[in-house]
Amino acid sequence: MNNLAPLRLGWTIYVHVPFCVAKCSYCDFYSHRADPAERLAYGEALRRHLAALPADPGGDGRPPASLFFGGGTPSLLPPSMLVGLVGTVAERFGMPAEVTVEANPGTVSPDDLATWVAGGIRRLSFGAQAFQGRLLHLLGRCHDQAAIGQAVAMAQQAGIEDINLDLIYGIPGQTLEDWRESLQAAVALAPTHLSLYNLKLEVGTPLERQAAAGHVALCPEEDEVAMYEWACAYLAAHGFDQYELSNFARPGYQCRHNLNYWRRGDYLGIGSGAASNWGHYRWTWCLDSRRYSQAWQQGEACALPSMLGGGSNDNVLRSSGGAERPAGVGPAQTVEMIDDFEALAPEVAAGEAIFLGLRRMVGVDLTAVAAEYQVVPSVLTRWQREAEKLRQQGWVTWDGRHLTLTPKAYLLSNEIMERFLP
Repeated sequence: MNNLAPLRLGWTIYVHVPFCVAKCSYCDFYSHRADPAERLAYGEALRRHLAALPADPGGDGRPPASLFFGGGTPSLLPPSMLVGLVGTVAERFGMPAEVTVEANPGTVSPDDLATWVAGGIRRLSFGAQAFQGRLLHLLGRCHDQAAIGQAVAMAQQAGIEDINLDLIYGIPGQTLEDWRESLQAAVALAPTHLSLYNLKLEVGTPLERQAAAGHVALCPEEDEVAMYEWACAYLAAHGFDQYELSNFARPGYQCRHNLNYWRRGDYLGIGSGAASNWGHYRWTWCLDSRRYSQAWQQGEACALPSMLGGGSNDNVLRSSGGAERPAGVGPAQTVEMIDDFEALAPEVAAGEAIFLGLRRMVGVDLTAVAAEYQVVPSVLTRWQREAEKLRQQGWVTWDGRHLTLTPKAYLLSNEIMERFLP
């Protein structure tokens, strides 16, 4: 199969806005409540961070393929500020082909949407999660079923055609009929994209503590399997292509941000708690939005990790599989702004590329990955042997070069993909 898209889609930007109206019971992402003044200070810090990035991070004039505002709830930033951040990116690098904002139903208005559209925001991702009041309440969501439809309708009326809905299956107390009802209601709203996530009870979250105490009954595993399989068949029958294990899109509406992530592409994370991946390097900015804002306000922060080396005259991040060493700019205080930094060995980075790539329906070309990450021949040989074992067990299709999961492997994908990690 020689029609694989390139491993690299280009580089992308992810902006993290860690503010929420209330913390959901299942969420372990970095997010919290914030008053208007704190939101404004944080938004200004984001602007300064974006403006301080190297003008040509890839070293080849490429603009970012996508700009994604995630959270938290990015729609809690003032609309003019959100649009201003888009403008900063466009002025610095050129307008991304895709600009996405995550939003919760009930946090947007027609005026907000009009401002966003005028500022270049043309893709929204709504956290619907479920269409049953009792399940929304259990999840700690701040909206009801009606708000989902109202938000989608408002966005469509404002001229935003590309709309994703997030839905969760495997919720305690959720039945197969509930799940069918949610999928049918979601499709009836005419979104272009759906993301379906199996609920994971993260340690320390309120919902996990409820389950551990026996206050909620976990969804049986066989029900989760039935929910997923029914969703795949139902969405295929209604014009959605499954292009990744959890993601379904109408033709032409695959998410560029997601594709770059699953190809282990280069991306720069901006904001407190935002992760970056560039070649063999990855890092996460501090999990403290106030400290992040203060550092930028006082001129003590910088756009890239200084521990990568380089100085103010050497501030270009080289793209591709990580053969080049990126360079940082800024003062030593950047070290204090980084909560996590890793320089990965080629075999580790390549293993991650396979792990992520196998989530895509088109799979991965093992020979191409080996060349991209410059791994030693023995590593490729080990991958090929593992692929052949999995083929004989019926978990993958494998032609000596190109590897894809079979449908029976979808719900056991992590187990299988981990075999390609060092």
